[in-house]
Amino acid sequence: MKHLIGVLIVCCLASVSQADLYTFVMTNQDGAVWDNQSIGYYTNSTLVATMYAYENGVGGWSNAGVMNSASSTFGINASWADTGTSTFDIWTAGNFGTEALWVSFNQDVTFQTIKVSSFGTAETGLLVVAASPLFFSANGTYTNSQTLSAGSFAVLSTVDMTSGNGWSLDNFTVETIPEPGTMAMLGMGLLGLALRRFRR
Repeated sequence: MKHLIGVLIVCCLASVSQADLYTFVMTNQDGAVWDNQSIGYYTNSTLVATMYAYENGVGGWSNAGVMNSASSTFGINASWADTGTSTFDIWTAGNFGTEALWVSFNQDVTFQTIKVSSFGTAETGLLVVAASPLFFSANGTYTNSQTLSAGSFAVLSTVDMTSGNGWSLDNFTVETIPEPGTMAMLGMGLLGLALRRFRR
C-alpha cells in the first residue's frame, strides 16, 4: 500500500502542467493577421497575445497607430506624417509624442526577454511590466522576468529620441505560469481514496 501511495504522489507531481516558453517573432511578418492593424491577435500555440498600437500625443494615449512588420524591423506607424517607418520613433518636432505597443495575454505569464535592434544615437526605449520599468538604449537582448497577469498590459514605448531613426522590436519571449491540470486533481482524489483505505 505504501508503494501505491508513493506511485500516486509521483503521478500527481508529474501531471502538473509545465511552464512553456513562447517566442513571438515580430520581424518579417508582413501580411500577418495583426500587421498594419491598430489591434491584433498573435496566436502562438495556446497562448494568445492581444496587441495594441498606441501613440501618445497632445491629447494623451490613443489607439490610432498601426503595427508595421518589415523584413528586418518592427515598429508602430503613428498617425503623424513623418513617422511612417517600421520602427518605434518619436515626432521630433518638439518631441510631440511617442509610439508604443501594449500587449496582454490570455494566461498568466512571466515576461522573459525582448530583443531590440536598429538603434541610432540618443535613443531610449522602455518596457514596463507590472509597474517594473526596464530601460534600454542599444541593440541586444534584455531580460525582464516580471509576472504579468492575464488581461494586464505590458507596455513597450519610446522614451527619448533626439536623433536617429528609431529602433526595432525583433522578438519577445514569455513563459507561462504552471497551473494544476485535470490529471493532477484526479491523482489527488485517488491518493485520498488510497489513504482512507490504508487507515482502515
